[in-house]
Amino acid sequence: MQGRKPMSQKIAVMVTGIGGGGHGEQIIKALRLADTKYEIVGCDMSPVSKGLAEVEHPYLVPPASDPDYITCILALCNKHKVKALFHGSEPELKVMSRDREAIEGNGIFLPIN
Repeated sequence: MQGRKPMSQKIAVMVTGIGGGGHGEQIIKALRLADTKYEIVGCDMSPVSKGLAEVEHPYLVPPASDPDYITCILALCNKHKVKALFHGSEPELKVMSRDREAIEGNGIFLPIN
């Protein structure tokens, strides 16, 4: 069918706060168990984050409190054609909620209320 992706093509998603201790690590586990295949772009502010070794595309990003945080996240999302963005910590949730229009304006699904 035209317009459908081949089943072998992975869907690019981003998970933030993948360092362990937050829920980012658990989101990665859930994505890996899903029937749908995902290409995971993962990011954390710590260079010793164990989650960086568990994703296809690991990145260090500034903390959510940094004024450039959303700019950095959006640049990575655009680079990898990310379709959905999952926050892995409460500070990131607050920033993503505040900047929801910018995120969704880039065609990225943001699963928050």
